[in-house]
Amino acid sequence: MFNQQSPYSHFIEAIETFFPPTLRLKNVKKRIVVPSFQLYSPELNHSNPVLFHNFPDSPYLNEKVSDVILRSSAAPVTYQHYVDGFVVTTNPSSASIAFAVNQEGTSLDEIVALSIGSGEAPLQLRKDVDRWGMIGTDNIRESLPTHEESIFNRRPNELLPLFLQLVSSGNDYYESMVSSLLLKDRFFRLDPKIPNLSKTDPSVVPTLIKIANKTDLRTTVAFVEKNWG
Repeated sequence: MFNQQSPYSHFIEAIETFFPPTLRLKNVKKRIVVPSFQLYSPELNHSNPVLFHNFPDSPYLNEKVSDVILRSSAAPVTYQHYVDGFVVTTNPSSASIAFAVNQEGTSLDEIVALSIGSGEAPLQLRKDVDRWGMIGTDNIRESLPTHEESIFNRRPNELLPLFLQLVSSGNDYYESMVSSLLLKDRFFRLDPKIPNLSKTDPSVVPTLIKIANKTDLRTTVAFVEKNWG
């Protein structure tokens, strides 16, 4: 979670301290796939979704691990002209499955995936959305007609763009659906429901901790024991 009350440079410093500059993707022993979004690619001459990975022949093997982490978690700011992987996918499970099959030649029957989310805060759309078009962000709520500003049941002061949040929720459901279709009962998604809390206010952390402590993990543990126990 980004703490808007402290400089982003502190977060960068923490990541670069924990992950030394000599640590590159090629040094990571486990296979990883890390989503991010490049605001401008000189080679392509446009913005571009990026999946950093360390599979054989990856063009990213010499990338610093710290840079990849910061590029993938750059929200609400940018880092080296990259923004949060959230823009590409909030749940990269199907991308990971695709890499395992395509890059490693792994059969789908051999793949088991436990996907862990950061909490599901589903939006509630009102029934009457006939007049809804491309809505701006909540910070221009006062300029919106009453009908548009009340389409979503959500907190009035949240700055996250409404449309982006809707796309994010749909993306998460879609990724889980595709992964489930591919792996069937060998895919499990742990993503506890949470209130629609601020994404930038650190004061909500205690609430999230309480939710985490009350989350029933018995089904998750059973899945892990069945497949890796």
